[in-house]
Amino acid sequence: MIRKYIFLALLLIFLSSCTPAKSKTIVPPTTIAPTYETLPSSTLPIPTKGAESSIVILISGTVKDISLSTRVITLNESVNDFNTIAVTEESELAFSNGSEITLRDIQPGMTIQITGQPGESNALLANQVLVLNSTPITSNKQSNDQQIDAINTIRTKLDLPELPLEFIGTSIMANSPNMNLEVALYEDTDGRKYSVNPRTNIVIEIDARSILLNISPDTPLMPEEELESRALKYILATTPDSETLQADLMYEYGNKEDMYFFSWYDNNTVGLINRPFAQVGLHKRGVLFAYYNTLSLAE
Repeated sequence: MIRKYIFLALLLIFLSSCTPAKSKTIVPPTTIAPTYETLPSSTLPIPTKGAESSIVILISGTVKDISLSTRVITLNESVNDFNTIAVTEESELAFSNGSEITLRDIQPGMTIQITGQPGESNALLANQVLVLNSTPITSNKQSNDQQIDAINTIRTKLDLPELPLEFIGTSIMANSPNMNLEVALYEDTDGRKYSVNPRTNIVIEIDARSILLNISPDTPLMPEEELESRALKYILATTPDSETLQADLMYEYGNKEDMYFFSWYDNNTVGLINRPFAQVGLHKRGVLFAYYNTLSLAE
């Protein structure tokens, strides 16, 4: 009987050793390689105001205007979100032939190429300004003399001093009928700026706002009626056929604190952005600080 139990026990041990064990599947670790996408440089974001960046940007554009006092070039259209170029003393200025220029040589209508770093909003701090398709503008002596003669003539008519003049360059007159008239710009030693139409050698703008701070408080005040009479005298003296024109012009008068404006507008023209007009700006002490006359541009 005992042998029987021993036999059964040995049989059970044998059978259990023959039962296949459950296998455990081991999954090898998987390494996923990272992927990168390189964006073309043209799609890189432009740093915003105040961002620290060493990015140098290259743009080309057409000059619309230039301010010598603040050393800023304005482009006709925004290029890469920039429409103004700040030119510092360290900026390199050159023509495409490599010759050196000054900021005064850059004129409206020129195509320029600028490298620089982003500055304030919509401004590029220039490292280099290169004029691509233009040659230096030189003043024709005969034209220059005629323009100075025109300035001297109108200074006599407007009771302005005949101070030495300096040719600044050419600029675009925003108040011209189509906002695109190129004028020759001169400045006297008091800071008055004279804009001359180079086609007709007629002075069409005088900007003398810079002298307002120099008006002596001891200068007598002038009654409004006398200011108005003086403004009319100036327009009659500087506008051909002005007495005939007066019937067709709309007269407006106004003031802003100490500054008085007397204006005559031509409302008979169509298709122009700005109405041709004549205007005299006088300080309450009788000092002329502004003169416009685009009536000769109405045709």
